[in-house]
Amino acid sequence: MKKLLFSALIIIIIIVLSMFFYERNYLNPVNEKYRVYSDLIESRFNDVKEKSIVIMDSEGWPLGSDKTSMEEILETYKKVIPELELSTVKDYELNIQKNVVLESNFHLTHKYYIYTNDKFKALFNNNQNGWGQFHELYPDSIGVISFSNIGFNEKKDQALLCYEFGSNYLATDKCIYFLVKIKNHWVIKKSLICEMS
Repeated sequence: MKKLLFSALIIIIIIVLSMFFYERNYLNPVNEKYRVYSDLIESRFNDVKEKSIVIMDSEGWPLGSDKTSMEEILETYKKVIPELELSTVKDYELNIQKNVVLESNFHLTHKYYIYTNDKFKALFNNNQNGWGQFHELYPDSIGVISFSNIGFNEKKDQALLCYEFGSNYLATDKCIYFLVKIKNHWVIKKSLICEMS
C-alpha cells in the first residue's frame, strides 16, 4: 500500500511539474511570437504540406517594403477593424523599428529552412536568374517568407504583423495580418494585401 501511495505521489509531482514548465514555456513572449508566425504559415500553406518553406532569418520590414505605404495601410487598418486595440497598433509600431534574428523555433508540420537576408540579397544581386538559383538550392520549396516584428495587445490575444511571400518574379505578395488568439491558436481575422504580382 505504501509503495502504491508513493508511486501515485511521484506521478502527481511529475504531472504538476510538467504542467508548470509547459505553462511557463507556453506563456514566454518569444515562444508566443513563434506561435503567431507558425499558425500563420500553417493556415496559409495548409494545402501544400509536402513542400518545404524557406524563412528569412531577420524580422523588421520585409525585403523591399516601403515604410510610408505601410503607415498608410495601418491607418486604413485602424478604420476597417473596429476590434483592433490601440495597444496592438502601438506595440506594432514600436516593434517594427527593431531587427531581430529568427531561429529554428517554429512549430510547423512543414519542413523549413532559415535563410539569411545577406545570402538572399547576394543571390539576387545583379542576377537575372535569382529565383532559378533559389529553386535549385531548395527544389521542394514553395518559396520564401519574411516577417515583420509582431505587435501584441496587452492581453496578448491580438497580433498584427506584415508578411511577405515570394516564389518567383511574378509571384509575390505582401500583406498585413490581424490575428486573434482562440483556444491557444492564432487565427487570421483580417488580411490586407499591400502588394501582389
